[in-house]
Amino acid sequence: MARNQCNSLDAMRLFPLEIQAFGILFLEAQKQRQEADYDPFATFSASDVTDFIGRVETIIEDFNSSDREQRRAFAIHVLFRQRI
Repeated sequence: MARNQCNSLDAMRLFPLEIQAFGILFLEAQKQRQEADYDPFATFSASDVTDFIGRVETIIEDFNSSDREQRRAFAIHVLFRQRI
């Protein structure tokens, strides 16, 4: 469900850029994890992995420095599907 919620561009645009970047990162990391787990021909260079880890650390720091109420709203957004 979190993937679908992060893919919801209309909803994600309501959050600050730091939280939007975190959502995009979540989607990218999940995609790479699935590729690593299920694609026997997938390869990842050490430098690419190191670069990705650096990006992850920066984006998480930015996310953690964003407004607490916005982080809470994002958590609610990814945990619960909106009903119309």
